[in-house]
Amino acid sequence: MASDSEPARNPPGGKGRRPDRDRPSRWGDAALAVLFLVTDAVVVAGTVVFFAFRSLPGVEKGRTATGPAHPESLRTVDWAPVITFGVVAAVVLVTGVVLLRGRLVITGTVQAVVAVLIAAGTVHGGAHSWRTAHLDPAPVIQPACVCRSAGGGCDCPGG
Repeated sequence: MASDSEPARNPPGGKGRRPDRDRPSRWGDAALAVLFLVTDAVVVAGTVVFFAFRSLPGVEKGRTATGPAHPESLRTVDWAPVITFGVVAAVVLVTGVVLLRGRLVITGTVQAVVAVLIAAGTVHGGAHSWRTAHLDPAPVIQPACVCRSAGGGCDCPGG
């Protein structure tokens, strides 16, 4: 039996933890969420800059100084950005799940929302690249024949 000066023992089957000590601070969780958000923004911005510089003339494979080496090479989809941003979204989502399981609710939720936004942008960018690469060529419009009264290469309609 516990006396007043002795702390109460854990109930049978209990894990011996106090619920107040297991719960992380909400302010600490929010600060960690901001830190992760800034880190995610830096990673996404760095990836965007990398692929922007990669697409500059002279850097892209399949191009020469005068233009494309093969005209068909311009009609392919570059899957590297789609795969890279997909991996970034997956890593952010896994981080969010781990943080949620660690009872950091604010940080985990922010990471999950950021992962969904990155994934949505990746799907949109991939679909846009696909549509751009698989557009039908523009129809060739022949210039209209101008009817000249003095004659020429065209016959005037109706006369």
